[in-house]
Amino acid sequence: MFPANTVPIDSHASATLRYIRNSMEAATEFAVPGSAGIAMGMVGLLATALSLMPGFAARWLSIWLLAAFVAALIGGVLVIRPASIRALALSGTPVRKFALCLLPCLFSGAVLTAVLARYDALDAIPGTWLLMYGSSLVAASVPTTRTIGAMGASFILFGLITLLLPHTMQILMLGAGFSGLHILFGLLISRRSLGRQT
Repeated sequence: MFPANTVPIDSHASATLRYIRNSMEAATEFAVPGSAGIAMGMVGLLATALSLMPGFAARWLSIWLLAAFVAALIGGVLVIRPASIRALALSGTPVRKFALCLLPCLFSGAVLTAVLARYDALDAIPGTWLLMYGSSLVAASVPTTRTIGAMGASFILFGLITLLLPHTMQILMLGAGFSGLHILFGLLISRRSLGRQT
């Protein structure tokens, strides 16, 4: 019979395994900085403003394609920069997982954009972008955080709504998603990051 203050070996082993598993998961979690979302949101805000101006309204697709390129470039630099500070190689597990989760849906969105543009189904593009980007974020939440998943779910909801709206409202929904949601969740992520540091 064990003394009253003795911990059975199987209980200790189970707690140790839990600790090891949690430590390994934390080591492979990829932190997406809130600044990336905020910067991408500002690009989206500019694209929305330009697309709604009478002289540029007809060129909305070109404006948003350029904005997507610029936002991806800025976001990529801001996402990778903290990783390099933590000495994470680009081929390392966290970055590789993030890229493998994020990129397939983004690639599918690009292919669908080309197909929809070819068949002159431009009204389906804004909703498709929001849906595919949201899906990529939900997938990317696996190696990151639930906050990224919640942002992705919000984009998916916006995409479903956008597909039902007239064209002028679709541009506003693009702005609400790629500007508003990015900035909102970027601020939320930044605030949580500061909370963990204090």
